[in-house]
Amino acid sequence: MPFPLKLNDSHRRLVSLIRRHQPVPRANLGKLSGLGSGPVTQITRDLLLAGLIREGERIRGGRGQPALPLMLDPAGALSFGVSMIPGKLRIVAIDFAGTMVEQTIAAMPDNGPLSVAGIIGAQIDQICKKVRLHDRNRILGVGFALPGFFFGDHEHMRVVDEHASWRQEPLSELFARALDVPCWIENDATAAAMAEYYQQPGETNALITLLVNYGIGSGLVLAGQPFRGGHGNAGEVGAFYPLDRPRPSGTDLLKRLQAEGVELRGLTDIDYTDPRHRAVCDIWSRDAGTQLRDLIASAWSWLDPERIVLSGPLPPALLQRLVADIGTDSIFAQHPDRPAPQVVPSTLGAEVAALGAAHIPLHAFTGQMGTI
Repeated sequence: MPFPLKLNDSHRRLVSLIRRHQPVPRANLGKLSGLGSGPVTQITRDLLLAGLIREGERIRGGRGQPALPLMLDPAGALSFGVSMIPGKLRIVAIDFAGTMVEQTIAAMPDNGPLSVAGIIGAQIDQICKKVRLHDRNRILGVGFALPGFFFGDHEHMRVVDEHASWRQEPLSELFARALDVPCWIENDATAAAMAEYYQQPGETNALITLLVNYGIGSGLVLAGQPFRGGHGNAGEVGAFYPLDRPRPSGTDLLKRLQAEGVELRGLTDIDYTDPRHRAVCDIWSRDAGTQLRDLIASAWSWLDPERIVLSGPLPPALLQRLVADIGTDSIFAQHPDRPAPQVVPSTLGAEVAALGAAHIPLHAFTGQMGTI
């Protein structure tokens, strides 16, 4: 499905630079890209005519005519992301500027991925109608954030046991055929890391996300690219915590709540203001913080990140408590002269994985998707 404007490498480079530095004057784009003023003028004219960028308010200062800064046009395109929650699908749409414009939750069938594709396709049609996107050529694609690990080819994935029938399918190819748009498959923690990265694009060279979901996983973004490792499974930190022992995971938290007579359907039902919930959550957080402390120390040593973000569908106040219970001061005090990362709770909420998945088609469209 061709896009109205056939982008070459120079188009994609300028779109990528505008995305990271917007609002940005043309003169600055020339310096950032290494292109002369003539090529920058021609390329930005193409992008303006295609509706991918727009001009902002004039910037006054210095000599001469005030500069017209450039920024992405939110109406330029739409990108979709899908994540799994128990028994349901979360589907989000972001505009070309990366802002979430719509979110929906749909029941998930028990059968194979083609049935799921049918549900997703219907939801995409409804969202396009709601946001008045009439040109389907402006759908950049769909990213899928799935729990599990890859078998090595980034097509076949060992998803959770509830969907074991998916494991033999080339998933991105299957979904692309069914939905008639480009599709990408990503581990949910890596997708979450992409969402966290684009909270502050271009400002972080090495970012790690710890996704405390029903399991526990980690996603890495290095030099602006998702880091997947040799087999696509970098960040599979759940292997450090055997399934037959207490783990710093949402499933373990739900089991503890259940043992205290608190029956919940899922992590988003936790009410941290409820004293019964809070008492159990605080004990779990203390134990999980102790378990995650060595993981944070190891990540600091191996990757030297600027930011480590604790993310997932837990209540924001509980994520904040978990950061405190990890006790990063005790980790970093061992080397007081060495730069330490920020360790912070996410502000993106339960939709973080789906939001990150939606960023993947946009990331790829601007020519940034690498093979790290």
